[in-house]
Parts: sequence; C-alpha cells; structure tokens
Amino acid sequence: MAETVGLLILSATGAGSAVGIAGLGTVAGTTIAGVGIATIVGTTAIVAASIGLNYALANTDVPRPESGSQALKQAIPSRIRGYWVNRLAGSYVYFSASLTPPNVSYDVIAFHHGLVTEILQIFLSDDVVSIMSGDLSSGATVQGDGTYYSGGRTIVQVAMGTFPQSALLQGYPETEWTSDFRGDGIAAAALVCGTFVEPSEHSRVYPRGKPELSLVAVCSPVWDPRDGAQDPDNEATWVPSPNPVLQLMDFLTRPGSEGGMGHDRAILFPPARLAQWMVEANLCSGRYSSAGWYKFDNKPEDVVNKMLATCDGYMVEDGEGTFELTVGVYREPTEPPITDTHIFGWTINHGVADEQLVNQLDVSFTDPAQKYTSRQIDSVRDEASISLAGIARPQPLDLSWVQDEGQAALLGQRALLRLNPAKTGSIVTSLYGFRWIGKRWVRMQFSAVDGLQDCVIEIQSASINILAGRITFNFNTVDTVALAAL
Repeated sequence: MAETVGLLILSATGAGSAVGIAGLGTVAGTTIAGVGIATIVGTTAIVAASIGLNYALANTDVPRPESGSQALKQAIPSRIRGYWVNRLAGSYVYFSASLTPPNVSYDVIAFHHGLVTEILQIFLSDDVVSIMSGDLSSGATVQGDGTYYSGGRTIVQVAMGTFPQSALLQGYPETEWTSDFRGDGIAAAALVCGTFVEPSEHSRVYPRGKPELSLVAVCSPVWDPRDGAQDPDNEATWVPSPNPVLQLMDFLTRPGSEGGMGHDRAILFPPARLAQWMVEANLCSGRYSSAGWYKFDNKPEDVVNKMLATCDGYMVEDGEGTFELTVGVYREPTEPPITDTHIFGWTINHGVADEQLVNQLDVSFTDPAQKYTSRQIDSVRDEASISLAGIARPQPLDLSWVQDEGQAALLGQRALLRLNPAKTGSIVTSLYGFRWIGKRWVRMQFSAVDGLQDCVIEIQSASINILAGRITFNFNTVDTVALAAL
C-alpha cells in the first residue's frame, strides 16, 4: 500500500489545516505539468506500488486453502470472510452430546462473516457427502459413498448469514442452543450425528471417527457498477463475482467492522476513477479470476496483494489521492516519454546480480479438484538463463487465490519476466514527473545510457521531494514483446 513518510498530502478542501504546522513549508498547488495534485505539506513522500505478484513471492499471514478443511477451537476466534467460491470450516461455537443412549452429538460452526449465496458441496472430514432428503435450511440428511448414513442419523443444517436469520438446531430440545442464538449476519452450520450400540456399525457409518464439517460456499456479493440493476447502496441487489477488480473495490470500501478497509467510496472512486477501474474489470473478465478468504486480523495489505496477485495487478496512489489500478494486460504507454530534458540524475544496474538470480518459479494454486488444497504445477523456467548459469535457481510463487491451473501458469510466466529485467535503476526528474505518478508502464528515451534510448519501464516506486523540486522513480525495464504475448 502507498506509504507517506515526512509528508502530509491534504485534500483541496482541507488545505487550510496546513496553517499553523510549525516548521513545515507549504506548496498549495493545483496542477503541475497539467496534472492536478493535492496540497502538499512537508518534504519527502514515498509512493510505493502494490504489485501483487511481488507479494506472492513472499510468505504472508493470509490462511492457506488447507486451513478451510477443519474448524478451529478457540476461545475468541477471528471472523473470516471470503470472495467467490471457497471451502470453509470456520470455528466451533458449540459442541454437545445428549446424555440418553444412544447418544447424539451436535456441532455448530461459524464459517463466514456476511452472506453466502449458495452451498456447492458438503464435506465431512475429507469426504464429499450428498443430500438424501430434506433441505439445508431446516436440516438435510446426508450420505457419502456408503458412509455417514444409517436411518437418517447424519444431518446438516446451514444458516446463510442473512440479517436477521433463524437459529439453528431448533428441532432438538435436548440442546442448549435456543432460538436466541440466531447469529445474525454470520453464516453458520450445524452437524447432528447419531451413535450406535454396536461399535462395528459406528465405524462403518463414521469411518474417520467424529466427522469434521466444512462447506464449499459462494461468498460475499459485491457491487458491479457495470450492471445497471445493481444499486451501490442496496446490497440485496449485488451478486458474488470472481472478478478481482470488483473484489478489491469492495474490500477497500467495506467498513472495518465488516472486514474491509473502510475507505469512503465517493472519495476513493469519483466518476472518472470508477470508469478507469471498470476498464480494468473488463480486461479481467474471462482472463483472471480470484477466489479466497481471509481473517479479520490479517494485515490489509496482505489481503489486497492476494487479490492483485490473481490478475498481475499494480495499484498505486496517484496525484489526486485516489488509487490507480492496472491489471496484467500490457498496453503501450500513452503519456509523453521521459526524456533527457526531464532527467537530472540516475543510477543503473545492468542485469541481475548472480546471487540474486531466480530462473525458476515453483508455482502453486488452489485446486478445486483436489478438495480445495494447494497443488503445484510444472515449474515455470527461464531455460536460456538456466543454460547460461548452469543451474536452476528456484523460488516459490504462492497463488492461493487462484483456482485455475492455466491462470497460475500465465501468472508464473509474468512474474518470471519481472524477476530478471535487462536493467533496473532509478532516475531523478523535475516536478514534471508528477505526470507519471500512478502510471505503471512509461516510455523512456534517455540517450546517455545504452539500452534506454527508447524503451518501456515499469515504475516500482516514487520518492517526491517537493521542496527540492525533485521526484525519484525506481524502475525495471520491460520486455514488451514477451509481456504482450502473455
């Protein structure tokens, strides 16, 4: 996420608050190089891009998909929330067994904060079971492949997370789970298991011992501005979507009490910025899908970058204080190039140091066919580099919010291109450089350095020193032919 160091960037309406801040200079401008900027107070700011595939190369605290197969037992569990299709078990909120033989056990798990719209599969332990009779809202009898069924003794009931909603287990007066325990707005499920006098019958019906309930659910409706039937202020009109742009927009603007970042939608997405994001959403349709879940106590930047990783997304704060988003579909830069006229200093690295070389990515994704667990695809390799170095130097790429092998392979190829650019470095420009703040790909025409006379760079971060009138851009060069082919 963008980070501000030693600088205050204020909205135009809040510029007056700069008065009386001792020891800080003020530049109350509106445009530089034809680009509108916010009022700036102070000396230096760092504008860093959130690049999802860069984060996917490192470990984060966002749960791995395998964590959704078994409910946690914690005194005060963190709520979880997901987008699109996920296997979820959540946390235990109740367990009891009747005292009268043959004993019956009752489990209740809370598995999702907010609405889920559909239950696609039911797992008991690691076995998929089917509904034999009844319905999930009132209690359905389930059966596996010759297991979990004997006289209708295994029952699953689900509350979908509506507000309000009815309490579970109301047909079982022997439990302490009363009608007051509705859990409004929390998707929850109950599992009722009968026991048997004969031990052999028990082991046949429950071959793995006490079953662990988890469900594959379609999670969290999101607002799609492209659909005229959806009202941004009425969530009842929203529908779930695998589009990472729509998910990211929802996460940024959803209140913190509901698992989001709590940004004001009107401020973050004025009409022009919303239109730009919808261009990116259209580019994702049919190409990039996102599905995953997180805990409320996960770092927001980790959640953001999980979504960005699914679409090779690049998000950066622009000069207007909103977020500009560019997904992984290469487009030729439309801004004027950076030329000798704009550059006052530079540092250039030619290639990647041998000890930093990565020429193989071991890519993993979440495979629905493997019961929503991680699976590694064939490694993505830079054969020319491996041949030259005489050795493969691998690094893992964790794409846990990707559920398609082809998409995982495509993203692995894009990540490998970024790891081994022909040149990296930094350039120092005048304040004219505000024109390129928020841009991902920029053309450079710098005659002083071989290979930069006419090339495209990807900006990694920018440092703005307003009093000195200088902006420093850190960049990688881009193989546009290879990138456009992906």
